[in-house]
Amino acid sequence: MKDILEIVVLVPDGQQAEDFATLCAASSVRTYHEFSFFECPLDERHIMFFYLVSKLSGGADSVVHQLIPRVPLSIFLLNQTDVEENKYVALYQNFKEEYKTPLFIFLDGSTEEAKTLGQDKNIDGLKTPVLAYSKDDNNFLDILTQALRQLRSKINKEQ
Repeated sequence: MKDILEIVVLVPDGQQAEDFATLCAASSVRTYHEFSFFECPLDERHIMFFYLVSKLSGGADSVVHQLIPRVPLSIFLLNQTDVEENKYVALYQNFKEEYKTPLFIFLDGSTEEAKTLGQDKNIDGLKTPVLAYSKDDNNFLDILTQALRQLRSKINKEQ
């Protein structure tokens, strides 16, 4: 029996699917109407499922709408072009209005750029942590581990 961690990954541009498959070292990728599904084995006992979503639509019957409240956290994956062109704003605001699931923003950039984005008027940096990762350094899973630790720490403080 395997332990499975499921995470919804929001991207403002659905064209990032190929990059994401490399980023998370996916062993299997399947594309459905509402999302792309990435299976990423970590070891013999642990596996991660990522659901890459570029729009939140379909109402209460949509698979994504039913999945988001059940995952421990969601990730908003951005690059500098998304930020410069404000491609993320509508999707981010839609998510925040619709769901209470913890959300982290992962920005492909420097720590300073992540800090600047966290202070953007469109993002509530206190409620939505912005973490920097580097597609080139292949540190996505390390940053995901950092986000999970932050989430666990926040939950422990609230108890």
